Amino acid sequence: MIKRSSMNIFATILLVALLASYYMFTERKTSSILENQALKTLDSSLAKQNQAKFLQTYEKTPLNFEENTGQTDSQVKYLSRGNGYNLFLTANKATLSLKKTKKRLLNKEENNAIMAVEMAILGAKPNANVVGEEEAPGKSSYFIGNDPSKWKTSVANYTKVRYQGI
Repeated sequence: MIKRSSMNIFATILLVALLASYYMFTERKTSSILENQALKTLDSSLAKQNQAKFLQTYEKTPLNFEENTGQTDSQVKYLSRGNGYNLFLTANKATLSLKKTKKRLLNKEENNAIMAVEMAILGAKPNANVVGEEEAPGKSSYFIGNDPSKWKTSVANYTKVRYQGI
């Protein structure tokens, strides 16, 4: 038969072990929660700083004009796209389509056109020659659909567009 004092010692050791395990688990869990909250706050702060730097750089970026090789309406000779706008240049007018950006879940954005402005030069020739100048280092590509023959790759971009013989 087991002595009562041995049973008390065993129960005490078991109780201490259970309490130590419980304490270690809850301490680790609480510590982990606090670390996660600190990381989220740090990530949020860094994200805001990075976003501000990106916007400062983006504002200084010059317009690029893409040659239309079939990625949009055939009347468009060159187009420029940016955050909140599309600019379409045809032989006789320029159309600026402004967009309102709405934040959606998961920080994705949805763009909805809210206004378009068309500009034309009075008395200009109806079919001026539109030419891209100063080719930019970047190229654009459009992979729409499954048919590679319809894909547009290495579309030239220019920093300037000139209307000749208006």
